[in-house]
Amino acid sequence: MPGILILGVGNAQVDAIRWCRNAGYEVFGIGWKNEGRGRLLADHFEVLDIADRESVLRYASDNNIRLVYSVGSDIAMPTAGYVSRELGLPFFVKPETAEILNDKAELRTFLNNNGFRTVHFSRARTPHDLSDWKSYPSVMKPVDSQGQRGVYRVDNEEEMRKFFHASRSFSRSGEVIIEEYVYGDEVSVIGFLVNGKMIHLFVIDRLVTEGPPEGNPRAHRIPASVGADLSKKISRTANVAARKLGIENGPLYFQMKHAGDEVCIIEIAGRLDGCHLWRLIRLWFGIDLLDMTFGLLLNKRVDQVAGERERKKAGLCIRYFLQKPGEPFIPVAESDVNTVYTEFFYEPGQRVLEVNGFAERVGYAITEVC
Repeated sequence: MPGILILGVGNAQVDAIRWCRNAGYEVFGIGWKNEGRGRLLADHFEVLDIADRESVLRYASDNNIRLVYSVGSDIAMPTAGYVSRELGLPFFVKPETAEILNDKAELRTFLNNNGFRTVHFSRARTPHDLSDWKSYPSVMKPVDSQGQRGVYRVDNEEEMRKFFHASRSFSRSGEVIIEEYVYGDEVSVIGFLVNGKMIHLFVIDRLVTEGPPEGNPRAHRIPASVGADLSKKISRTANVAARKLGIENGPLYFQMKHAGDEVCIIEIAGRLDGCHLWRLIRLWFGIDLLDMTFGLLLNKRVDQVAGERERKKAGLCIRYFLQKPGEPFIPVAESDVNTVYTEFFYEPGQRVLEVNGFAERVGYAITEVC
């Protein structure tokens, strides 16, 4: 069987590595340092910067890799597209498009210029660059990071200056973006395209913690608490964004906010999310987006019809267990009869690794009530 290269070996990649192993493929994993749960599950692991396209290209070529992919990582997607195109391998998102999605200022420019809800913003390398910024409250974040790293709500110039360098420390390019704060409830929107048609689109309530980091999800709930009209508007927004980005195949993840009948895109990712929502969707709808993603990449038949599932009136909720970094992991007892799936990312006593620096995800449970 051909080798599959997974970019990144953190918790977001574990589902993908498991899928590849279970399907009988030899799995190669790379990460920028020797840590991450996925490195122990892959057949081969090497320390390598996933953003270093040429090094990843050499590694893939040297190891006769036949598929390059990543789940839950914006940083990996430009590399995945570039390496795949250079080697003539299948991919969903052109590297140029992935660059737009990976740069929050470029994405905001794209959205503002293409008829989506306008959000004023500015990018900066120093606090002085934002001396003319007067639109508060605002959200400040690294221009090219992910996973809610370095995301702060700032209500005035004093707070902007206070958190600027902490936010910038998560940026590979040394820049931040500040944008007007968008009010409203949050949803995660997951779509799946085949030959330009959005064959599936799921709207899921996104419930967040009190920051920092701003917007860190504590749970997702399905079905979403949005009406039919708003759901249609969210669907139209996602379809238009996919078409204007030129993405015709594979999964798309959107973070949106809605207030009244207004919908605003906060983020777009040309990949499966890193929140394990595919499992929530499979349990509720009987549709396996992880299987569909690899199936489409590997030129296999992709099921387009929902399976039969007994649905509970209360719906399903995926709740994330959070702990501070550096502390020993303490598993939460999950004996609730309403719990249908639980997974922890650490063994008891293991040190919780730092990702966002505040509240790190150490596991999750899917329950019938939230």
